[in-house]
Parts: sequence; structure tokens; C-alpha cells
Amino acid sequence: MSLGRVTFRTCFCWLLLCAGAFACADVPKMFVVQLVEDGEKFPDFQSLILDSYLAGALDEIGQVDSVVWSMGDARFRDVAGRDSFPLEWNSPSEQFIVPVAREVGAEYTLVVWCQKTDAVVRPVATLYRGKGFRKIWSYGDYDRRMAPFYTGELKPLNEDEFRKFKDLERNGRPEFAPIMVGRQVDWDSTSRTIARTFAALIQQGPLKDLPAQPKQNLPDADPGDQVPLPVGVRMGDAGMGLEAIDVLVEKGEVESAIVQLRDMIDREPFRNDFRLRLGELLESEGLYVEAAREAVRSAQVVKKPAPFYRMAAMNWLRSGHLDQARDALNNLLARGGEDRESRGMMGELYLREGNAGEAIEWYSSAIRSGPTPDVVYGRAVAYALSGQIDLCRGDLASLVDLPADRLSDSYVMAVTVCTDLLEGVGVRIRDRVALHKIHRTDPELVALTARDTQLAESITAFIELTPVPSQFAGSHVQRALAHKLMVQGVTEVFEYATTRKEDLASEGTLSLGEALRMLPALRSLFERERSKTALN
Repeated sequence: MSLGRVTFRTCFCWLLLCAGAFACADVPKMFVVQLVEDGEKFPDFQSLILDSYLAGALDEIGQVDSVVWSMGDARFRDVAGRDSFPLEWNSPSEQFIVPVAREVGAEYTLVVWCQKTDAVVRPVATLYRGKGFRKIWSYGDYDRRMAPFYTGELKPLNEDEFRKFKDLERNGRPEFAPIMVGRQVDWDSTSRTIARTFAALIQQGPLKDLPAQPKQNLPDADPGDQVPLPVGVRMGDAGMGLEAIDVLVEKGEVESAIVQLRDMIDREPFRNDFRLRLGELLESEGLYVEAAREAVRSAQVVKKPAPFYRMAAMNWLRSGHLDQARDALNNLLARGGEDRESRGMMGELYLREGNAGEAIEWYSSAIRSGPTPDVVYGRAVAYALSGQIDLCRGDLASLVDLPADRLSDSYVMAVTVCTDLLEGVGVRIRDRVALHKIHRTDPELVALTARDTQLAESITAFIELTPVPSQFAGSHVQRALAHKLMVQGVTEVFEYATTRKEDLASEGTLSLGEALRMLPALRSLFERERSKTALN
């Protein structure tokens, strides 16, 4: 009996140990890396961020534990801080992917690449397994990733030609259409959609035999209650901690300061001053999305979240994430944060969404609280987009004594919005030429072209009137030329729609094509000017 009891107990213990081992077994790690092109070799290349979105989508499914090539990922930061890994932070190169993937213990490595225009997005992804990096899944053709985008033709295709073309596109270089909100592209939703698509394809394909274990996020903290510190834990001296950060910043070691601040927040998560300083440093480095995300996380755990929602709204706007900006602004206003600055941000939100009427109302409300140059300038842009050029001219005239360099941030916002809108006009009008040829007497079609023509003329008038900060003088000359050429093409197509003179259709199409081809180089030059300004 004694031996039987011992045997039974021994077996039972072994069963418990085995069950515990299975329960504690780590899900396999997946290292997510995004490649970009050399800016000097491909100056027109525009990358769409996918890596962090993919990690989130994969975590929602829970078959793998995602590690991202990003300083926002603690496990990657741990590797990055070692002397043996002199990594290129912003643009990972292929030679480093293998050793870093092995260092983080990744069973799978997902390498992604994505190019965008305002009309088309081309994502490419390749999934590797094991230390030998065996390719087990892919989407798109990496070798043909820089092939020209399909831009359409005026000549209609018959059914057979259309089917062949779609098969070629599907098999050759898959492309997505970006998600639109009004007249604007919603890049955040576009990235999220592509990421979830890839995650679903990977789940159903190479990872189909792995169990799904979705990560359980902690519930949001009650914003009205501060979570107490554990017994015996003392808050450190905030001044000394931030002084050390300031010393690093003065030395130019901003990345180290950011890493140090993250560690300080991990140790003392309820220090508002640490969190605000981290947001400020991320802003100063132009990492607006990271700054916004940090601000939202902070707002969810602190007792008084309004300053963090304000920071989040400002940075979501800077990065063009309009849905998130609206959420942050709504949270700010709901917590008594309505003032001149928040009204101005609401004006900018509506302006970026293409709602000039609402933008004017919010900007005017902010001005009644006391005008500031940026708010007055923003209203001038809204007046221009609504076709009220005289009122636009009046607002800009009130800023004539102000140095143009003082308006740099507002100028960047304005010309970005105007150029995006004008490009949308150019694409729509170019594609509408064929419709005008088919539907010669359609008054609704003519009215749409007339409306776009008026918008193009108003935008170009603003570009001619706006004060230009000195650092953007070079790109502004090119911008004015591109805008004039665009207006010329739009006007020629409108005249064709109303007079039926065939030569105007071809001339307008040529002008629009030339103007649209100028925009990628213009954006590249503009971004270089912005980068130089940030470095200075």
C-alpha cells in the first residue's frame, strides 16, 4: 500500500509538472522588421508604416509574441543598447536582421516593405522561419517592388483585356487603394487594414497549426482615482532625474535621453513630469506618432489627463491621424479643456478634413478669445479653401508685420493640406476627361468639374498670397509652378467640358500629367527642407 501511494503521488506530481510546463511554455516570438528605400537612390519613395500595426494585429490573434525593430519595443531596446550591435535605428538594413532576430530569440521573422502614393499602396511581406531563415510565406514580389504604379488609361478595355490586366496585377504586384475620409487619405486606417489582412493571411496559412492566445490588455485605469504606490516605496527626487535627462539632451544624446526616460517611467509610472518630458523629447525629434501614443497611454493612468490629451491631439494632427486627433480633442473638451488653443486645433482638424466652413467657425471662436498668428493664419487658409479670397487676403494682411519664419509650423500644415487637395483635384479631373467624352451633355458632371476648378483656383491664389518662411523658399518656387500648371490643366478640361473643343481635352490632360509628375519631387524637396530645419 505504501509503495502504491508513493507511486500514485509521484505520477500525480509528474502530471502537475508537465501541465505546468505546457501552461508556461512561451508562444514563439516573431520579429517584425520594416525596410525602406535609400532616399538618395529613390527620392520619390514614400513609405507607409506597417511594422507596429502588424505587431498589434498579430498580438490580437495571439499565435506569436511580436518583437518590433523599434525603440518603442523594450526587448529590441535591450539588444540595441549592447555595444556588439551598432544598428541603424531608423532604417534597418538586411545585414543586421539575421543577427538581431537570433538575439531576440525569434522563431519567425516577418520582413515588410510598403510604398504609397495618394492613389495606390503597394505592400510586400516575406515570412521566414527558424535560424536558417527558411522562407515560408510571402505577399507581393520584393524583386519588383519598385515597378511603376498603374495609373490608368483613357482608352477603355474590353472584358478580356480587363480580366488579363487584373490577373497580371494580382499575380505581379498586388496593390491596395488607400482608405479615404472625405477628401483626405486616412493613412492610419489604411495601415491598420493592411496589417489585419496580413495577420489573417498568416494565421490561416503558415501559422494555421498554432493555437490562438490573444493577449489580454489591462483595463483602463479610472481617471478619477490615483493608484497608490506599494507600501515602503518612496518617490525619487524628480529634479535630479530630469536634470540628468537635460544633461543628455545638451550633449546631443537625445535617443539615450528617451531610453532613460522610458526606464524612469517604468520604475515610477505615476510621475507626470517624466511623462510630459518624454512627450516633449519625442516631439522635438519629429516622432509625432510616438509622442501621441505616449500621451494617450499617460492620459489613461494619471489623475488629471487633460494636458496629455492636449499633447496627444497636437501630435495626432501633426502626423495626419485625424480620427485619433478627434478622439483626443473630444476627451480634452469633455474634461474642461476648451480654450483658445483647443479651439484652434479643432479648426485645424476640420481644415484637414476638408470642411472649411466648420474650420472657419472654430478658428473665429479661437480668435475671439484673443488672436494669435497661427490661428489667424489657419482661418486664412480656411477662407481660401471656401473660395473667400478677399477674407483670406484680409487675414494675411494682418500678419504682414510678422516675420514669415514665425509661421513655419502653420505654413507646413497649410501647404501640406493645399497640395494634397490640389493633387486630388488633378487626379479627379484627369480621370473625368474620359467621362466628359462619353457623357457630353451631363450637367452634373460639368458641375463637379466646375467645383473642382474653383477649388484649384482658390488654393493657387492662397499659395501666391501666403508669406513664405525662408527655409522653404526653394520648394515654394516649385510649388507655385506646379500649382499654376495644375490650374491651367484643370481650366482647359473645364473649358473642354463646356465648349467641346477637342484640342482642349488633350492639352488639359498633358498639363495635368506634367503637374502631377512634379508633386513627388516637390514633396521630397519639401521634406529635405523640413529635415534641415529640424537639425538646426
